[in-house]
Amino acid sequence: MVRSATVEDAEQLYILNEQFNGKGDNSMDNIKDSLSNNKQEFVVIAEESGILVGQRIYSRRGCKPISVMTKKYF
Repeated sequence: MVRSATVEDAEQLYILNEQFNGKGDNSMDNIKDSLSNNKQEFVVIAEESGILVGQRIYSRRGCKPISVMTKKYF
């Protein structure tokens, strides 16, 4: 299933982030804060049987209503 990420996904997103970017690139608190407060990014996740298997982060650039993919992990 593909859906929007929520704060409840932070732990699994943290694990995916470490696998993709390496350890120490991000923190659990930063991911939770970003999911709660960052209105410039939209995170879409893919999950199977309740386990995240992929993510895609879209980021709005400036005032343009165009989003670009900034990270992809599947």
